[in-house]
Amino acid sequence: MPNVKVTKISSKISTDSRWKIGLVVVIALTAIFVWKDLTTQRTGSENSNPEVLGAQTITYKGVDGKTTLDLLKKDHRVEYSDSSLGVFINSIDGVANSTESYWMYYVDGELGQLAPDKFMTKNNQTIEWKYEKIDNLNI
Repeated sequence: MPNVKVTKISSKISTDSRWKIGLVVVIALTAIFVWKDLTTQRTGSENSNPEVLGAQTITYKGVDGKTTLDLLKKDHRVEYSDSSLGVFINSIDGVANSTESYWMYYVDGELGQLAPDKFMTKNNQTIEWKYEKIDNLNI
């Protein structure tokens, strides 16, 4: 029978390996936070202060056969709830409705009369989503 040498493999991670793993984790987390910060600056999101957002507006042109919701979702993160009347917008790009301020849409300067998933836009209509205080609404 041949002589076999068995070598025990250590399950412990060396200090050098721990340092390298820690460095990789720090670099990955830094990259994530830098990307998030750049995205926030580009979209203007992550600012949920209603006082600052009182004048925030998202504007785009209508497209035949597309709803206001279809077009909004194309370039923005949208959270909404379904109801028997249609969709109710809860937040856009991380900016959520509050007890005092809501996202409302306007078509050519007029407050939308249908749920955003029900209103079919037309080419060149101006659609605006405004985050505004309830007392500022033109109802």
